[in-house]
Amino acid sequence: MKLQFLSQNNKGFTLVELMVSLVISGIAVIGIYQGFTSITNTNEVHEQVIEMHQNLRVGLQLMTRELRMAGYDPRYLAGAGFLPTSNSTQADFTMDLDGDGFIETTVSYRYDNINNELDRIETITGNAPVNTSVIQNVDALNFVYLDSLGVVTNNPALISSVQVSLVERTSDSDFTYTNNEQYFNLQGPPAIFTASDNFHRRLLTTEVKCRNMGLK
Repeated sequence: MKLQFLSQNNKGFTLVELMVSLVISGIAVIGIYQGFTSITNTNEVHEQVIEMHQNLRVGLQLMTRELRMAGYDPRYLAGAGFLPTSNSTQADFTMDLDGDGFIETTVSYRYDNINNELDRIETITGNAPVNTSVIQNVDALNFVYLDSLGVVTNNPALISSVQVSLVERTSDSDFTYTNNEQYFNLQGPPAIFTASDNFHRRLLTTEVKCRNMGLK
């Protein structure tokens, strides 16, 4: 039986080689981590943008449906319509939904600039108002009231249609993005909101024909 002896030339890693290997491994790990973090942040932003669009559609669809019913008064006895309290950030209107000739329902859509939300306040005659937060992360809600000729009016009795503009933002900021945009209603300048931060935003606008106004 032969014995084999290791040559003295068979050496392990030197300290320099070990340090170089650690540095290369560290760079690779950092690159993988940064790539993973970037993908994760991109996915989170994408999900928030989708949620923002869904909130916008929900809020605008609900307002559109009820604004079309503003002034519903089938017997022309209740005097339902827009209230003088309506302005650029809130729309207040009444309806006679049961057709008995008396107003029993008052609905208000308002912008809560403290909590940044769209509120719906419904008051049924004889009951306390019910305030419902429709959507959050709202930066602007704007109403423009038009008469039958399409001219802007502040007279509730002349309102024939309403232009609605809603600005929604994502729930979290994105520090890889800078938003300095201005957002306008359908009338154009001045802006209803000017951004200066890292939030993604979207603006939706529509004009609602109030089918029950101007019929009396």
